[in-house]
Amino acid sequence: SQSFDKEAYVETVLNDGSVPLNGHVPSNYAYNPETEEDFRAENGDLSVADIEAAQAEWELAKAELGIETLEIELLTSDADTAKTTSEFLQAEWQKNLPGLTVTIRNVPLKSRLEATANGEYDIAYGTSTPSYADPIAFLDMYESTNAMNSSHYDNEEYDALLASTRSTYANDPEKRWEALLAAEEKLLTEDAAAAPIYQGANANLVDPALKDVQIQPVGIPM
Repeated sequence: SQSFDKEAYVETVLNDGSVPLNGHVPSNYAYNPETEEDFRAENGDLSVADIEAAQAEWELAKAELGIETLEIELLTSDADTAKTTSEFLQAEWQKNLPGLTVTIRNVPLKSRLEATANGEYDIAYGTSTPSYADPIAFLDMYESTNAMNSSHYDNEEYDALLASTRSTYANDPEKRWEALLAAEEKLLTEDAAAAPIYQGANANLVDPALKDVQIQPVGIPM
């Protein structure tokens, strides 16, 4: 998660107004119920590019494993953006982590979803669009009992934090918010269960003669 340049990615691969994302929950999406502070701003940058730190961890990992080289596979769909993303990540990882070889497997989306659900991958690239504006819409996909948890991430403390937002703190908005902040930090800072890359952007061309046009940032596109 530290060993690739997110700025270069959004500028050269996407080039559509998307921005780097250093957390699992995007910005301008959910706000503290008491202070109205943006979730992303409040929880800060939890997953940032840091090539030197990544290289230090890489050398430590190789030493602990007693290896000099390693080959891993990156699984993506065969959509154009997914293909260019896989090529970008392959180049970044192989350049920044000496001794690493990354092979790419681009398959139809249905096959990619099946492979990730079955755990048949080393690293998988995919995107997610929330259905409602609440941090848990992004965080609950890593609960151990969630069918979308294709990484099979399993942390009892993480599960308990999210469970508390539906029970103990269901009627306490501020404590519920604190539990969500803590859950994201555990997911990314302590366990590194995911490597956020970018926050997508959409462009809308609207005729000025139209009135009361609503743009939905979440849910089903209209």
